[in-house]
Amino acid sequence: MSAADVQKKLMKRQRGKVNVSVRTVQRVAKKGRNPLKYKKVLKKPLLTESHKQRRLAFAHQHTNLEWRRVMFTDSKYFNYYF
Repeated sequence: MSAADVQKKLMKRQRGKVNVSVRTVQRVAKKGRNPLKYKKVLKKPLLTESHKQRRLAFAHQHTNLEWRRVMFTDSKYFNYYF
């Protein structure tokens, strides 16, 4: 979310009662009580020919698998506290 997006949300939430500049949002985000750290987003590499060949080989090897019995998940961890 950009500083401009935050500014728009603040203006909308306050129904125009508060006028906040984008620069103010940036300054508070950087030096406020809970400063935010900037981290450049790394670009994800595209699939190489090797990746494509390995995916195709996997698909061919597993065509007869009972896919209804496979559970797909993303790589997330969940902690349950009881």
